[in-house]
Amino acid sequence: MNNWTETFFYYKDISFHSEFVSFVDDTNLHLVNTPCTTDKVFFIRSKKSTNTNKQETLNLKFVIEGFASYRLGGQKINLRENELLIAGKNSSVCDISNHQKEIKSISIEISQSTIDEAFDLLYKNNIIQPGDEFRQYFCSPNFLDQVVEIADLPYQDMLIQLRSAFQRSELDLSCIDHDWFVNLTKKIISREYEHFIILNKLSSSKKMTTRKEIFSRLLKGKKYMDENYLSNPGVSEVALNCNLSVFHFFRTFKTAFRFTPYHYMLQKRLQHAASLVIMQKYTSTEIAMICNFPDVFTFSKAFKRRYGFSPSRWVVNSNAA
Repeated sequence: MNNWTETFFYYKDISFHSEFVSFVDDTNLHLVNTPCTTDKVFFIRSKKSTNTNKQETLNLKFVIEGFASYRLGGQKINLRENELLIAGKNSSVCDISNHQKEIKSISIEISQSTIDEAFDLLYKNNIIQPGDEFRQYFCSPNFLDQVVEIADLPYQDMLIQLRSAFQRSELDLSCIDHDWFVNLTKKIISREYEHFIILNKLSSSKKMTTRKEIFSRLLKGKKYMDENYLSNPGVSEVALNCNLSVFHFFRTFKTAFRFTPYHYMLQKRLQHAASLVIMQKYTSTEIAMICNFPDVFTFSKAFKRRYGFSPSRWVVNSNAA
């Protein structure tokens, strides 16, 4: 096949015979709008909205091309390319996009039986601690629905593989099978287990809904720092961005992530500096300026404290390795 359109309609014709994959356009959009109870990947190209009421499955949505808007519970969520919407069971997701042009997207639905199998495997391999509390949380309305950057996920390779293979007209339907869903679900559960532990650390509020709101704001602040760490924004600026007081943001961020916002951004700047050092295209003075250190002395001191070597010595050790 020479282009995306030809590929889509070719696979749409044959995918009716696939247990785990459906190709959807405006002619069969009801497949997405109908609550699903099995594992399924939907490849969607449509100008119409896909309206899904209460979920019977764990649902992942991401846009290949275009821009989508959803109402999740009472909150409007804008989903851009390279972002993933994770919606738990019992979540109500409604597509409210005003489509001016066709949107290409992928929706992944994961059944309860696959979730149960993934939990049992994680328990067996001692990856997460056995217990009913987290398992109940994962399948309850308390689940933390969220929008995240695909690049930040431990299962990004599986999502990127789906997207890129389909765009390049090289999709192998046989790779999407029951084991694929179980593997994906294990990675999702492992990541959410870390979030669950953090939610329980935020014990200043007994209500899960309040803890979820605080954690969502912390994640928003963390994302702001991820995007702006080179400019080294002040804690007050970050706190304002996520609608928390400076004191509350500083205290809860340290409780949740075990380090202060300042230390988090410092480590991000030093990691970026290390990548520039290895490139050997910039002097230490230039790297100090790029990474917003006040001077080369302060940069070199912080770099040595973090990596155990000065920037120049770090290059020698990296080349030797």
